[in-house]
Amino acid sequence: MTIHVAFRQTDIRRAIKAVDMLMNRADFSEIDLEHLPATIFNLGHIDDEAKLDAKTHGIPVWEAMGRIWYRKCRKQRKAL
Repeated sequence: MTIHVAFRQTDIRRAIKAVDMLMNRADFSEIDLEHLPATIFNLGHIDDEAKLDAKTHGIPVWEAMGRIWYRKCRKQRKAL
């Protein structure tokens, strides 16, 4: 399974930036990276939702995509 099947050619750059944000920003460190590709594939095209979120919150569309995936993706459990 490859991630790019869920995107049109023009959306791939946004998706790459969104995944990079999820992998590298401390805000999103609890995300389960093993589950991320399945989440992206299962959600399919989120362009319209991402554009609406971006406009509503004043953020770039790629960041809105990442935030949508973050909300839907499984989180890692922290050891007690």
